[in-house]
Amino acid sequence: TDQGRLDNKIVLFDKYIKNPKYNHMLERIKPVVDAYFNNDRKAMVDALKENELISDNVYQMILRKK
Repeated sequence: TDQGRLDNKIVLFDKYIKNPKYNHMLERIKPVVDAYFNNDRKAMVDALKENELISDNVYQMILRKK
């Protein structure tokens, strides 16, 4: 925010990911952040899944919530 406080957070590596991959994080997060700032929820969730930042379980749970 303009006060320097956290406005939102996106949790990465949920409990269903057995072996999280920590390499090339900036490149993997960039499409997620771009979709977030474009207010494109579907693209953001897809980017999280495609970049292995969330598991299949969490991806399906998010898709069920509208």
